[in-house]
Amino acid sequence: MLTAATPNLKAISDQLPKTRIGILRNLWPTIQTCLDAGHSLRDIHESLRLDGIEMAYSTFCWAVGALRQRQPAAVPRQSRATAPHSAGETAGQKRAPDDPLRNVRRLSEQRPGFDYQGTLPDEKLFGPKEGGRNAIQRKDHNGELT
Repeated sequence: MLTAATPNLKAISDQLPKTRIGILRNLWPTIQTCLDAGHSLRDIHESLRLDGIEMAYSTFCWAVGALRQRQPAAVPRQSRATAPHSAGETAGQKRAPDDPLRNVRRLSEQRPGFDYQGTLPDEKLFGPKEGGRNAIQRKDHNGELT
């Protein structure tokens, strides 16, 4: 690592960046504090405009969205395995195994209205089949069915 003095780099780091996104990136902790305090994006944009930072509101909203995506999530999500037990479940009780179709079964049992399960088999609707599927009845030269 270089330990040499870099006065020009130090002077640049003390100035505001030239790009709008660079300015917002530099001011992001302050903007985020205002958002966490409940201030609207429109109010923050107006304050920045009064401070001399001119940009379109749509550009400001886009930049805030981009900056929000760059930061890691504030509260990590817990997996089912590490989630705390519910109020009715104690450490001594065993949980039922997870059923991936549990929700589908519950909804099908509570389905309102008419529940059409299908139709009867062809044999019950039309009677037993005669001669098989591919049997073709033909008349011979005397007019009798074969």
